[in-house]
This record gives sequence, C-alpha cells and structure tokens, in this order.
Amino acid sequence: MPPVARREPRADPIDHSKGLRAPGSGWRVRAKVTERSAIATVLAVSIAAQTYLSMPDHGHSFGRMLAWQMTTSGL
Repeated sequence: MPPVARREPRADPIDHSKGLRAPGSGWRVRAKVTERSAIATVLAVSIAAQTYLSMPDHGHSFGRMLAWQMTTSGL
C-alpha cells in the first residue's frame, strides 16, 4: 500500500470570524440596492401617474395602479 501524502498547512488561513467579503463591501451593496430601489420607485410612480392621468373617467384608483407598478417593477 502506498504511503498517504500529508497535506501541508495553508500559508494564508481563512479567518471565518470575519466572513469571506472584503472589508467595507457591505455598504457598497446596500448603496446599490438603495439606488436601484429608488430608481424603480420613481419609474413606478411616473408610469402609474401617466396611466392615471390618461384615463380619468375609468374610475381606477391611483394607489392600486401604483401598487401594481411597484410589484411588476421588481420591488
């Protein structure tokens, strides 16, 4: 039976207490999510307002149209 090769310890062990992300990367992710959510909200309000103003006699609720646009825009 051949001898079992021993693994050498890693020269740069991973510190699992700090996670695998680079320091300071969490705020960048939150900033991007906040930015894109704000853009989606502005677009949803704009589209709902245009739809609401183009059909004043149909009796649609602006709140319901806004909710529909918010759900279809990925929020």
